[in-house]
Amino acid sequence: MRYFWLSLFFLSTVSSASPTKLTLDLVGVIPEVCTIKFKDNQTVELSSGKPRLINFEVNCNSPLSMSVQSDFGGIRHKEYHNEVVPYQLGIDMAGVNYLNITSHKIQNKVHIEFGGDINLKQQGSVNIALLRPMLWAGNYEDTLFIDVYPNSFK
Repeated sequence: MRYFWLSLFFLSTVSSASPTKLTLDLVGVIPEVCTIKFKDNQTVELSSGKPRLINFEVNCNSPLSMSVQSDFGGIRHKEYHNEVVPYQLGIDMAGVNYLNITSHKIQNKVHIEFGGDINLKQQGSVNIALLRPMLWAGNYEDTLFIDVYPNSFK
């Protein structure tokens, strides 16, 4: 009789058990990455006066923005600093011209927003054309700063 009683108790316990739920929360985080890489040398020779095209690749895993700034607002003579030759700057990406501006206007940083597209390994180009010839003998220089960053980073 005792054996029967234990079996009955076991069956009673199993039949009165309530169902249980299992939930899993799945999460993931991918940090924002935004880089620009020029395909050629980063020194652009303008002595010939011919326009130059410099190709680059942008790799951003979120919508991007870009800022552009010229150190001197043109290519400046190293000794006679008042001799600054302006240039036209264009930035194209995926066949769309996003910027076409003279160098003196980018002495202060200019921001460009590229909308909501994500640009994984997107090809682009920087176009530079002198607006007048360099006349004085000597060396000229300017530094053009181009930064890319996610739109969320203002």
